[in-house]
Parts: sequence; structure tokens; C-alpha cells
Amino acid sequence: MQPEVRNRSDEAAYAMVIRPPLERVSRLLPHLADTVGIPDPGTAQHLVITDPGQKDIAAALRLSVLTTEIALCTLRHRYQADFSAGSLRDVERFMTEHSNTGVAVEDGLLAADLGARLFGVGCYAGETIRLSLGGVWEADDADPAGELNVRLRLASGSVIWPVQRVVKRFQNGPEDSLTAYAVLLGLDVPVD
Repeated sequence: MQPEVRNRSDEAAYAMVIRPPLERVSRLLPHLADTVGIPDPGTAQHLVITDPGQKDIAAALRLSVLTTEIALCTLRHRYQADFSAGSLRDVERFMTEHSNTGVAVEDGLLAADLGARLFGVGCYAGETIRLSLGGVWEADDADPAGELNVRLRLASGSVIWPVQRVVKRFQNGPEDSLTAYAVLLGLDVPVD
């Protein structure tokens, strides 16, 4: 019988299902650089990873593609995405940097797949609010606009529609600030 060949680096990178998505993705990238990275043609000082794509990373880590995309965006652009009330400031900054009163910034992160990305941002904002104030998500599977109308029933009994709120922020700009909205709901979010 031959001894089992184990790669501890692989195990450390892929066996993290109990870790938050951001940590899982951020640990995978150095592992991929070590195992499949090649010298950057522009500068020999950096390694680049030409494959796999986001779908491959999502499948390998057992995450949704949207969750993986949000984690990669966080790593690239230094947005805080830890579901703390303070992270809603970075959601507001994200909206400011990637949209301009109903128009996605050219080559910005909202320039493609706008609906799915606004849905993802709305779900993140809603989950952050739910974790701070308590509550449950509710949806009507028969509603053709169910993704837009998904609601959050807070522990207080109030009902909010986080995805609709993010769409409103996209359409109207900073006048519909997500941080101000969160503060009005009772979250302790530092406001500029």
C-alpha cells in the first residue's frame, strides 16, 4: 500500500466551508498564485493567474458566482464587506463610484449585468440591516418581480424592501443615501 499523497496547501485553500466568503476567496488567490501563477509579462515582480474564471472559483469554493464576484470586488477595490453596520458606508461609496444618477459609470462594476448586481447589493444591504436589527426575509415566489420585491420584516414588525432601496439609490443618486437610510432605521452607521 502506497502512502497517501496530500497537498496541505490545497486542503487549506479548499476546505474552508465554514469561513466567510471574503476570507475563502482571499485565501484561494495566494494558493492559485503559488500553484498556477505565471510571471506578469509587464513586470517580472508580480504573478498573474490567467485561469480559472469567477465561475470556476465559485464552484471550487462552493459559493455562488455573485458571492464570489462581491468578494473579488471587495479585494480589488478595498470595500469593507463584513456585514457590519459600518460597511454600509462602503456600499454607499460603491454606488457613488460606479453610478451617476441612473447611469452606470462606463467600465465600472455596474456597467454590465446591472439588474443582478443591484440585486446583489440590495441583498447585502438588507442582510447587513437584518443582522443588526433582527428580522426575516420574505418573498412571494408567484410574484414576477419577486427579486425586486423581496422584503425584510424587521424584529420591530416594520417591513423594508432593500433591493428597491438600492435601485432607488442608483436612480436618484446620493439624495437617497443608503447610509442615511440605515441610520433612520436605527443602525449605528458613521455618517460623513
